[in-house]
Amino acid sequence: MKTDFEMTLQAGIEAVIDNLPSSIFLVDREKNIVLANRSASILTRIPKDKLVGRSSAHVLRCKYLDKGTGGCAESGVCRSCMLRSVIDDSFISRTEYSDVETEFHFADRGPRILRLSTRYFPESDTVMVAINDMTAARRVEAQRIENRTLKAALETSLAVCHEISQPLQVISGYLEMLMFDGGLRDSSFHCLQEIRKQIQRLRDISTGLQNLRTLRIDDQNRLDSARDGKALSSAGMERLRPEGAIHEKTNTVRG
Repeated sequence: MKTDFEMTLQAGIEAVIDNLPSSIFLVDREKNIVLANRSASILTRIPKDKLVGRSSAHVLRCKYLDKGTGGCAESGVCRSCMLRSVIDDSFISRTEYSDVETEFHFADRGPRILRLSTRYFPESDTVMVAINDMTAARRVEAQRIENRTLKAALETSLAVCHEISQPLQVISGYLEMLMFDGGLRDSSFHCLQEIRKQIQRLRDISTGLQNLRTLRIDDQNRLDSARDGKALSSAGMERLRPEGAIHEKTNTVRG
């Protein structure tokens, strides 16, 4: 029989687990859920008290779910499933996994990037699986990398334009001098006119790149202003909310 201290300690540990931001599942060898926290309920969109005893593949709404058994299927996709593999390996070799990222296909939400961590508990012969949805973070990271690449390409192009501007001015000056020479033949004058057109094309390209940089700066300024305005608006609404209506109002705004 547990002492009061042990019961209090267990209750405290359960409370900590229940409030973790990661979705925590404790599963048995059949991948049925033994325990789940509040974040797991949010991820699966199923009340926490209805998660226990159900198949993890079923509650996660796996796209490749075996409709007959309600669990993992045996297709090639399922055998290569990283979520299934880390759980199985944790049971077999008692290996702990940390921050393993994989793509998981939800039937109702499509593909999502999940970060997985596991730990085996020999006392209960169960595996704890911690899941974090990294999809939004990876999209932001990909957008940041794309912006950096575009910025580097733009800066390089502007540097090239700057370097060729002076040679273009020199060529253009000599060209004008030649075109004012009255002794040129018609064929030579025609060639000089074509050179002038190509010089103007290069100038237009340089001007277009410079304008593109200006447009990107203006777009970034507008984006920053919109973000600042949204933050100020949210802060103002927060001050106007009555106590007890914060969560309800937050859900309404997010929706």
